[in-house]
Amino acid sequence: MPDSETKAMPIVSFRSARTLRDKPQILPESDAAPLDQASNTPVSEENTPAQMSPASAEAVPVPVPELKPEPEPEPETATTVPAQDTNTLQSFEEPPTTTALRKMKVLTAEDNKTNQLVFRKMVKDLDIELQFANNGEEAVDAYQSYGPDMIFMDISMPKMDGKSATKAIRALEAHTGGHIPIVALTAHAMNGDDNGILAAGLDHYLTKPMRKNEIHAAIAMHCPADIHPPNPMVELSEAG
Repeated sequence: MPDSETKAMPIVSFRSARTLRDKPQILPESDAAPLDQASNTPVSEENTPAQMSPASAEAVPVPVPELKPEPEPEPETATTVPAQDTNTLQSFEEPPTTTALRKMKVLTAEDNKTNQLVFRKMVKDLDIELQFANNGEEAVDAYQSYGPDMIFMDISMPKMDGKSATKAIRALEAHTGGHIPIVALTAHAMNGDDNGILAAGLDHYLTKPMRKNEIHAAIAMHCPADIHPPNPMVELSEAG
């Protein structure tokens, strides 16, 4: 083609796609993505933490699980006793303690020392307290100071006989109340004096010489219910 007809054409530089692909592109620092130091590769937006606005950067309360206190361990000695029948438990309960009963107090008004010795021997097997009065006056005084549960009263005594002493005791009872059993010891009841003895306030009488079984029976018969029995084996039928 003639040069005259040749038109000036722009010079175009062609680069192959391979050349462009293989040549690293340099991006501005503002547009360059950060590199992962471990892999030396750009970090995508998906791998970067989300940018939080100042409003969303406020602290968000995190729910804290409620801590329940651990139950305290039960003492090793604590045991659970199963319910039992009360009737069964009663058989294992200790019997209630009772106050010891006192002994029976016996007063004997007798002026004869030999008769006192005989009487003491007759009642030595009985669990009683025994006190003697040598005459009627001592018998009245002992009634007030000793407080006997029963009295054996001799009829014939010096200073004050048994009937007078009994009347004095009954007069005191009229003011203080009560009635103490008084048993006469006499050798004259067979002579018709028994009516006078009972009229003086004595409850009944025993004739002399004294008999052991009669003394024991009289003590057992007049023993109060709230004191220690003198001898449970005594039978009232033995008297007489």
